[in-house]
Amino acid sequence: MPEASVPEHLLAPSAIRVVRLEIGDAFNRLEPTVKRYAHHLSRAAWRGSRLTMSQAFHLGLDLLACMEDIFKAFLVQTESEETTIFSVGNLKGRKLDLDVLQKHADLTDQEMKDFMIWVGNFLGYFTIFNVFGGNRWIPRIPRDRFDAVVQAAQDAAGTDADIVNRWSNLGDFIYDTERSTRVGMPGDNSPTNYAAGIYIGDVTEEEGMLLQRFIGDALKVREEWVENTVVQKHADGTLEIKRCSVEGVGDAPLEYEFEGRRILISKGHLSEHLSSVVEELQLAIPYAGNERQKKVLELYIKQFTSGDRIMEIDREWVLDMDPPVDYYIGFGSPYADPLGGIRQEFTSEVSVQDPKQSQLYEGIVSAATERLDGSGSDDARIKVDHLPWGPAFEKEKYTRPSFKASALLTRMRGFPIGIAYGAADDEGNVIGMKQFNFENMSIRIEPNEPLLHAEDAKLLSDVYQDAMDINTALHELVGHGSGRDFREILDENRNSVFNFDVNTIDPTTGEKITSWYKPGQDYKTVFGPLGVTFEEARAEMVALYAVFNSAYLSVFGYPGVTTKEGREFVRLVVLNIIIQGVRALSAHTTSKGWGQAHMQMYHFILRLLVEKGGASVTLPTDEDPVPKVSVVSSDKIVETVKPAIEEALLLIQVCRSTADPERGRALYEKYTTVDEHWEQIKQGYLKVANPRNVYVQTNTFLTGSGEVVIRQYDRSPAGIVESWLDRVY
Repeated sequence: MPEASVPEHLLAPSAIRVVRLEIGDAFNRLEPTVKRYAHHLSRAAWRGSRLTMSQAFHLGLDLLACMEDIFKAFLVQTESEETTIFSVGNLKGRKLDLDVLQKHADLTDQEMKDFMIWVGNFLGYFTIFNVFGGNRWIPRIPRDRFDAVVQAAQDAAGTDADIVNRWSNLGDFIYDTERSTRVGMPGDNSPTNYAAGIYIGDVTEEEGMLLQRFIGDALKVREEWVENTVVQKHADGTLEIKRCSVEGVGDAPLEYEFEGRRILISKGHLSEHLSSVVEELQLAIPYAGNERQKKVLELYIKQFTSGDRIMEIDREWVLDMDPPVDYYIGFGSPYADPLGGIRQEFTSEVSVQDPKQSQLYEGIVSAATERLDGSGSDDARIKVDHLPWGPAFEKEKYTRPSFKASALLTRMRGFPIGIAYGAADDEGNVIGMKQFNFENMSIRIEPNEPLLHAEDAKLLSDVYQDAMDINTALHELVGHGSGRDFREILDENRNSVFNFDVNTIDPTTGEKITSWYKPGQDYKTVFGPLGVTFEEARAEMVALYAVFNSAYLSVFGYPGVTTKEGREFVRLVVLNIIIQGVRALSAHTTSKGWGQAHMQMYHFILRLLVEKGGASVTLPTDEDPVPKVSVVSSDKIVETVKPAIEEALLLIQVCRSTADPERGRALYEKYTTVDEHWEQIKQGYLKVANPRNVYVQTNTFLTGSGEVVIRQYDRSPAGIVESWLDRVY
């Protein structure tokens, strides 16, 4: 049993659902040279996992090392063919024996289960904080029983290990119920807040924004300059901006004075781990498929070595349109930064393309975009008549996007069904995009889904894969690919140049626009913490608006909404989003609000459609304690849901284009404030909520003959642990 004094919302889940990222068929189709390329990219990603761990929370690396030491003490030799073929360090031919661990620590079955659930979530999500709620997960196994595990490992490992001492400080932090229990800016007045490893010390929100002013006003550099930095507040109040790089270890920091504060800038943070990433990227170069791929790898190596952002990487990478193996690596995940993604976590992914399914997504690209300057040009734009705003609010052109169906081989922290990456010019305008839909990430709706009436559950279960595929495709391609930010830029003579017509009329007011992004401003700095979830809402609502268009429905083999079949499919797509809006309530707490951007976005759309009459959610009752979700009939879906989405989406786009977060915030808060009514619905849902997926990932290995092979692991917390131990280097 957990400690009696620990609030339930701070406890780790009582169950775990481990899902394997199936990759075998996709990987085995690759040519040997491409497998070798993928192997080194995957190894680079996993070596970068140490960076991710350190940014997830400041004791992340220590905890990872402690867990590795605990489980290495219970590895046993085995002679099976499966284990002897692999060789990583001194772990060749070893298997984890949890029965021995449980016996030596004298744990009950329940205590062992609670221990492994907590470890599985830590290694699966790279953090001990709930990524969907923001609060720290305290183990359900009592502290003294966790201590027994540590002592058992120490006894098994012998005097060469120092597991007990390493655990002492870690355990105090992990079991603390008073401080650092929730993701947020720390500060003297917020002892429960904790800003991961991106802000070290009691950095306040105001101090974080002071540094942003310093970067823009004093250093006069772009926002990308700070993506690979962390901030440390020293005892004397000095703020140090620490840049992650291979070079610069031991160099004297640069010193500044700004608004009465002493500010230091240093390099070489996490140098050891970036060095190991660079080593694997260098090994990948001989196996690159073309000169552009080689150039991108060389630029990544240069960027990680110096710590200086190289914008050319994105521009070259986005033009490599059809590789059998693609990847992203770097400081590009904005979700952990409480200030809205100003500083970004190290993230990486490697995926294998599915050529046949990718042809379907090329059909979506063709339906959504139109080529410019002749049929042979790569320049394109989103078809403006597919959107609720006119050409003034849309990009004039960008490189025709790539959209691929892929299977994830490797992914750091966060497992999206789809994702989009963009490349920008020197003025911040998006010039090209790559979008991915990850086939091995899909999750089914079961025919007995408790949030749905029986008939709807069966209908949605039958078309769920198509509903998810079209929604993800439109979210990434048309959603994130559309819209223009109005920018004022200074030319070489310090004269203002505008990327829009200053006489543009705001379609929501009928008046001329009065705001835009001034020199030195961008979306992240203007919208702050609202920015990430606001953009996700914009993209998702574009997808919902676009799904009413027969051009997209036909790509997936469905007729348009002039037919009953087409309307019914659209109704089920909408229904699936509404379900997510109820599930999202699990990421909300009454004291601290929303802990995850996508969850807040889904709830926003749910509440909007409920108010506009397009959807409904029942309150739990004694007869039916689980809330039930429904949307209007297919005969009313076009006249009810589409106008509601169109009206709100137009305002959201105008707010984004014109750098007007206040109007956007008012709309967003209206539909995401959780009152007693929605709290009752949340509690009803939590009674039947399934644990979230935790993924066990594949490892690649080189055999003695130079062949690349893969190892996949059991769908269990033990499988997750074994996969990590096989990555020790």
